[in-house]
Amino acid sequence: MKKFNFIAIFAVISVMSFSNNQYNNSLIGNVWKIDNFFCLDEQIKHYTLELHIKEQGKLNWGTFVEFKNDGTFRSYNHERCGNTVFNTITGTYSIKNQILTINVDTIVINKRGIGGDIRTEYIEESYQFEIKQNNNKVDLFLINRIISNAK
Repeated sequence: MKKFNFIAIFAVISVMSFSNNQYNNSLIGNVWKIDNFFCLDEQIKHYTLELHIKEQGKLNWGTFVEFKNDGTFRSYNHERCGNTVFNTITGTYSIKNQILTINVDTIVINKRGIGGDIRTEYIEESYQFEIKQNNNKVDLFLINRIISNAK
């Protein structure tokens, strides 16, 4: 009986671990449409991501976040007007046990298309988010935010 219990517990833990790793890996290497700029507004505590599938011949505008295979991320937007005004947030990330840790290092704000200029800010901010899957979407809930001085 003890052997059966051990095998059953091991099987459940293995399935849970595989599911978490498979789910976490789905964030990596994909472009996600996001409801707000990622880590730009300190008031936002929750983000919803939806896998972005670029359609041939259609305009692909909106706000996006991409988690690259090399451990870096980029949040950016494509506007209907042709990208003359845009923001880009870059940095590094890691995922462990359903926790996404983000380290923001650069924010570029480009307002050249409306008579402004390009401003680049080098910052050190870290965020931790709990990752939850919601059908075909991903929800990120802010757990912690650490602000350092600007570089």
